[in-house]
Amino acid sequence: MELTLRSPKKSLALWVQLTKPGIIMGNLLTAFGGFMLGRPDKFWALNLLFTLIGLGCVIGSACTFNNIIDQKLDKQMSRTAKRPLPTGQILSQTAVMFGMLLGLVGCLILYCYINTLTMLLALVGWILYVFVYSFMKYLTSFATWMGSLAGAIPPVVGYCAATNQLDLIAIALFLIVGCWQMPHFLAIGIYREEDYVKGAIPILPVITNTFVTKSHMICYLVGFIFACWVLYCLANLSLLFLAVMGICCVLWMFVAIQGFFVKEDKKWAKKMFLYSLVAITAFSLSIPFLSCN
Repeated sequence: MELTLRSPKKSLALWVQLTKPGIIMGNLLTAFGGFMLGRPDKFWALNLLFTLIGLGCVIGSACTFNNIIDQKLDKQMSRTAKRPLPTGQILSQTAVMFGMLLGLVGCLILYCYINTLTMLLALVGWILYVFVYSFMKYLTSFATWMGSLAGAIPPVVGYCAATNQLDLIAIALFLIVGCWQMPHFLAIGIYREEDYVKGAIPILPVITNTFVTKSHMICYLVGFIFACWVLYCLANLSLLFLAVMGICCVLWMFVAIQGFFVKEDKKWAKKMFLYSLVAITAFSLSIPFLSCN
């Protein structure tokens, strides 16, 4: 089984595309924040490296299997029609072997170089994304919620890689990223609604309307703000962290409320999506620089 392209550089690019590198990088960013929150005083850099490599492989494996499951859907959607599987540039059987290899390597790295708890948590995230979210999204809008649970696991993986324990701080991290995922996903659902309609995917903007969707986004954003405050109370974080996140949350909430008064929903949704990226980046990067450790 071979790729239809001869250039090794182009072939490598296809394999990288199959793993959804944007999703990998976003999840590793939150894992980094989680790790740095629980990091020991000494000799943590190598553990961080192994954590990110191992988790990156597991996430890449999950995304590969998601692409395999979605290849028929991807053919119907303009933004995904040129992916390697729908175009036949990579064969399904080859992608399955590639995904299995990535997942195995990732789990072995986490098990051998980090700890069993971290490996098990990464595996739970893989199962939620591949076997629950990837199939459930064809049936119900609640799949978005399941996807948010899978996406909330990487910061917990990072934290447990540093501490080898599940505690209230790990739960707070899970709630923060879980609540963040929902307005992030729903914003995508609004500005790419036509694609989801073509694929008959019952996401919230498709089965209800934008007003209901925006109301849900506000509720989850409130949960995100509350969970950030809880983390501040539980962890050894500085007032500067609270100030930075406070500013980000106020700005994001302001944009969210604006959504009820705008005429161009898609333009607003893209703005909401961008602010969600700013918020999660600020959260993940402020932990190592603005903690009291």
